Amino acid sequence: KLVIVKSTKALASRQIPNAAVVEDMVGRAIMALTGKPDVASAWGEFVHRNDRVGIKPNALGGRTISTNKEVVHAVIKGIMAAGVPIENIVVWETYPWMARAMRGYINVAPNIKVEGVITKREGWSKKVHTLAGKPTQVCKVIERITAFVNIPVLKDHDLFGVTAAMKNITHGTVIHPPTYHTKRSDQIARIHADPLYMKKHRVVIADWLRAQYEGGPQGKIQYRADVHTIAAATDMVAIDAYGYDLVEKLRRESRFKLKPLKGSPREPTYIEDAAKLGLGVADLAKCKIEEINLG
Repeated sequence: KLVIVKSTKALASRQIPNAAVVEDMVGRAIMALTGKPDVASAWGEFVHRNDRVGIKPNALGGRTISTNKEVVHAVIKGIMAAGVPIENIVVWETYPWMARAMRGYINVAPNIKVEGVITKREGWSKKVHTLAGKPTQVCKVIERITAFVNIPVLKDHDLFGVTAAMKNITHGTVIHPPTYHTKRSDQIARIHADPLYMKKHRVVIADWLRAQYEGGPQGKIQYRADVHTIAAATDMVAIDAYGYDLVEKLRRESRFKLKPLKGSPREPTYIEDAAKLGLGVADLAKCKIEEINLG
């Protein structure tokens, strides 16, 4: 099941997210996804008080297209409402400069931990994992936590066409992300198939208040569109498939006369690859989609 919550009030004056509206959107999304009557019990379907919970936003796009603090705050509040103590929650990003940026706006609680995992001293486990057929090290965070919540953005990628939920996790945990940057490969899908990831994946809360349909992965404001959407799913494949369709729609409707990603060297074939591995549903006609329009 995929839940899409839309509100034209999500972005307030000067395009700053409206915190109260965004928190309501996240709450409605998680309740609709689970069928539970309140936020605490809904989050309780995914995390428990003894869990060590990791939260993975995406801050690569800077101020132009990064996970908004308002969405992160709503997720942290929900996890805490389910009984997880603040000391058991960590927000992690790939590079230290991203983590420093995240620290600047993850102020929902004084003891929240924010970590940048790519450091020379502390970020990496000594254990060597084989992911997508290649030996690699992963960040200590992904080994230490028992559950993770994925809060990706939606944007164009110069190699993979689209970066959303799956790529936010895979390339936010391996020691040398460019190793897994082969175009039109199944690397992203195969990494996710590893138990290190699948056993800890709980839910995606996608920050689609805005989306970038060209020029990624770095932020390019001329290609950014306001989408006013929060999406939620346990199926990362379905949420990426929906995001891919949305990016193609924004490309078609843009003033730049952009060619479709489908059939191009950048087509995000990893989404279908993930479906073939049984990780989720790529055919949206086979996915239950609930849309909630708050006006």
